[in-house]
Amino acid sequence: MNLGEATEFCTIREAARRSGLAPQTWYQGGAGTDSVPRIRFGRSIRLLRADVERFINARILEAKQSAQLEHYQQPSPK
Repeated sequence: MNLGEATEFCTIREAARRSGLAPQTWYQGGAGTDSVPRIRFGRSIRLLRADVERFINARILEAKQSAQLEHYQQPSPK
């Protein structure tokens, strides 16, 4: 992984706030958050902001696709 000068990090707390998940979910890697790499700086854990945004956007896309699928699977009213 090449970390350029414009790399921005965020804390677990920030990721939790942005995603609507509990910080503990991020710490434990639950709800698919284990796909986002953690970077340790001493005792602190940071995440790449771009990775967090990618995670959130993927979940939004999944929700939209699921909603569309449910819409098409509902029987039409008679």
